[in-house]
Amino acid sequence: MRQRTRNRCQPGCWRLRGDVAAADFTLPDHTGQEWKLADALARGPVLLIFYRGDW
Repeated sequence: MRQRTRNRCQPGCWRLRGDVAAADFTLPDHTGQEWKLADALARGPVLLIFYRGDW
């Protein structure tokens, strides 16, 4: 999976190196509830995908 993910990063996207921790942040989820990175990481690995959309 790591190799496939590495190969899919296209121009304009970026990813963290494996030895760099992401800064903690809180964002609203699709229902308006707060979603905190630290809480999600406490449960296991996290894959974040930010989809830019306009509805």
